[in-house]
Amino acid sequence: MNKLTRKLRDENNELEKQLSEEANAVLTDIVVYIRCANISEFNQERVRRDIDEMLLEGERRGQSVDDIIGGDYKTFCDSVISEVPQLTAAQKTMTVVSYAVMAIGIMLAIWTVFAPIRGLTQGGVWYMVNIGTVDIIEGVAVIAASFYIVDYICKNSFKPKKTLFFVGLAVIIVAFAAALVFIPKVTLLKMNIGVSVLVLAVLAAVYFALNAKLA
Repeated sequence: MNKLTRKLRDENNELEKQLSEEANAVLTDIVVYIRCANISEFNQERVRRDIDEMLLEGERRGQSVDDIIGGDYKTFCDSVISEVPQLTAAQKTMTVVSYAVMAIGIMLAIWTVFAPIRGLTQGGVWYMVNIGTVDIIEGVAVIAASFYIVDYICKNSFKPKKTLFFVGLAVIIVAFAAALVFIPKVTLLKMNIGVSVLVLAVLAAVYFALNAKLA
């Protein structure tokens, strides 16, 4: 997130303090839904600002949230988002790559932090990061579940479907449990913890560079 986007986000946070509890409750669901829209972070905050000002002006006139934006919040959000420039194919690709880089970085950071503990408790060398099939499966499972939960919450912020959510989560759990059973448990990579930290630094630089272009 660049400085301009961060500044607009902070201004929106301050503006929303002037809204009623009713408006803020609805706005929370609206903002969550906007986070999954096919628009940049800056445009997400611009949409948020427009809605903030619309709600604030309406409340000053004594109107309720439904009077201001109607009862179908999803349709309202879709109509507003459709007026904003959508992400291009290149931007979508960069978004996917940035998510992949973030996921790899998170997994590598966890393995690096726990490497000394595993080395000392399992009779290995504390300064070596050993990555095996079990580590990959567990890491991917956690990342997949995290992305699934966030995506589900965003897309269903107005009308959550709990049964569908738990079915999807169960499928992820069963799939990765099966992978743990059937995929051979072998070590795939060994690296010095110093190299691991260096790789993490590179991944962080790539992630922030991509997000700066997307904002």
